[in-house]
Amino acid sequence: MNLSMSTALNIEHEVERLATFVTIAIGEFLFKLTSSLSLGIGYTIAIRRGICMLVTAYTIFWIYYNGGTCDKAVHPLRHSAFRSITWIYMHVPIIGGIILAADAAGDLLNRELKYSTETLRGFLGSTIFISEDEPSLRALSFFFTGGICVALICIGVIGLLDKCEDQPGIFYISQFWRVFWRIPAGLLIMCLSIPNMDLTHLFDLVALVLVMLWVFEAIVSVPRMKET
Repeated sequence: MNLSMSTALNIEHEVERLATFVTIAIGEFLFKLTSSLSLGIGYTIAIRRGICMLVTAYTIFWIYYNGGTCDKAVHPLRHSAFRSITWIYMHVPIIGGIILAADAAGDLLNRELKYSTETLRGFLGSTIFISEDEPSLRALSFFFTGGICVALICIGVIGLLDKCEDQPGIFYISQFWRVFWRIPAGLLIMCLSIPNMDLTHLFDLVALVLVMLWVFEAIVSVPRMKET
């Protein structure tokens, strides 16, 4: 393009710009907690879910910034056109998934404890009572877990795009196996919406899976030896 001055020539600028969009998307979780009085007064179920929302948000944020977990690596924008384009456009589903999950989680804060069908055999014989909110609650549950799933899968793909230049043996396991578990973790989180689960337990389990993934990456990303 024969350019001497352009933001396109500054890779760091592109990285910071897309990272800023991810930061804004993560902020949707906090916005949902603070923009209204949805948490109520005192220690309520909404407070517990709100804490899990914050843990979920900041754990995703940390995993995103952990990148490819390499000590030395070539950034995708410096490697090839294919990796550059993939890295840039992977941010679209990441941001969309995070915003969708945050919006759905905010709507679930004060909803009923269960979205499952209740069978009132003791009082109504064999009559099955289905709440009017059940379809929307189930949909919101899948929006919450599905958004996180999409975000984690794409963050995993972005992590694998880094070209690792670490010395062999500097980490206990290879880059692929350090990053790969983001994908099954995302799929596991989405599957949590399949059973008829208490919504509070759903928030707890999503946060737990993400924290376990974070702890795993924090351990395996520490080099056991440095080049002298």
